[in-house]
Amino acid sequence: MFEKQLLLSILLATAFVSSSLGEDAADGAAATDAKKRCAGDDGNFLPTATSCSDSIEGCDAVFKTAATANTRDPMCDLEALADVAMKCAKTCAICCENPAFSCKDGRDS
Repeated sequence: MFEKQLLLSILLATAFVSSSLGEDAADGAAATDAKKRCAGDDGNFLPTATSCSDSIEGCDAVFKTAATANTRDPMCDLEALADVAMKCAKTCAICCENPAFSCKDGRDS
């Protein structure tokens, strides 16, 4: 349990530093693209966005903002947390990016 808490603390610190230092125009464009993940043309998440389970515990400790119909925690889209976000796919509303799930967001699988 302590190891999981330590890992989450390190990941949180990494994400904070990344988000604090990485604000520029390119990041703005990346954020726009990130919003399209598992989303339909109307911007709302597809049903497959949350059709899986998180594969680790404690996702809500890292990604504190719960996903809604069309928004997710911005930390879910940080490159530094990509692996953790995939393990927290339901929390981040990116289940459709897992090959085990079907996604209809314009990407060919």
